[in-house]
Amino acid sequence: MGSATAGESRLKNVRILVVDGDQPSAKLVQAVLEHEGCDLRTASNGKDALALAQSFYPHLVLTELVLNDLSGLDLIRLIKADASLSNAVIVAVTASNGPETKRRVLEAGGGGYIRKPIDALSFAAQLALHLGRTLEPARFTDERGRTD
Repeated sequence: MGSATAGESRLKNVRILVVDGDQPSAKLVQAVLEHEGCDLRTASNGKDALALAQSFYPHLVLTELVLNDLSGLDLIRLIKADASLSNAVIVAVTASNGPETKRRVLEAGGGGYIRKPIDALSFAAQLALHLGRTLEPARFTDERGRTD
């Protein structure tokens, strides 16, 4: 799906949490990320996502802004307020777009957004750019705070 094999991927072994109640969209994201060799978990709502994040310690959280229990913006704020999760990079993957959406995501603590529907060929590269802007690979830590 991407130009790199899983062995060459900058996303290999990156812990990613995908939060999306829209199953077709979530399945496409999941397929791309599995191809890239990510350590992947999924949740269909904000409350389950927050609980999963607190045990999985993702490097990257991809969230839809429209969820069935909390808003994606509230989820971003909750993750950023948790000291054990505050270093996670959060990217909104949403059909909402425009400068207002970007502003709201950034104000909530997110690192940006990617518009749906995703482009399966460039999605992994977009995520690697988001990660590269805020984390060097050597700064990825495990659940105990040890560097990978």
